[in-house]
Amino acid sequence: MHRLKGKVWGVALVAVLLAVIIPFNLLAAERTYNFDERTPGNASLRSLILPGWGQFFNGQDTKGYIFLGAAAVAIGAAVMENSKANSAYSDYDAKRTSDLYDTYSKDVDTANLFVYLAAAIWIGNVADAYFSADNINAIQEPESMLPNRGFYLAAKDTKQVNLIYRYTF
Repeated sequence: MHRLKGKVWGVALVAVLLAVIIPFNLLAAERTYNFDERTPGNASLRSLILPGWGQFFNGQDTKGYIFLGAAAVAIGAAVMENSKANSAYSDYDAKRTSDLYDTYSKDVDTANLFVYLAAAIWIGNVADAYFSADNINAIQEPESMLPNRGFYLAAKDTKQVNLIYRYTF
């Protein structure tokens, strides 16, 4: 319990700091910020608050359910293993035998593993929401997928096709 408690608080502190720093930087901009606009920042901020929310925001419901379920299972397993470790420590504290301490130590290590797994899922969730939103914007704006220089055909309808040279800096 004692080792797990410090790690849980450490992970929680990092999450809270990120949740405070990111919106502060977004709100410090000189323009008003639109949280409904589908951008990588908005999607990752939502996923930082709740796993899967950024994927739902990006329109990727299946991935949202997967991240939400995986994080819930990992956190639930960490809580259950922590409870088992507390119980094992109580047994060890009463009898003081090495096999009871080994059981307690194994349960704490398993609980820590699930905490690390939950943190990895959460971080992966935020990264996926960020990069998925970037890909969705590229698909919605085909102009951004064109090369910076070169000739390409632009069709406005079936009757008008233009040859355009594009050069951007």
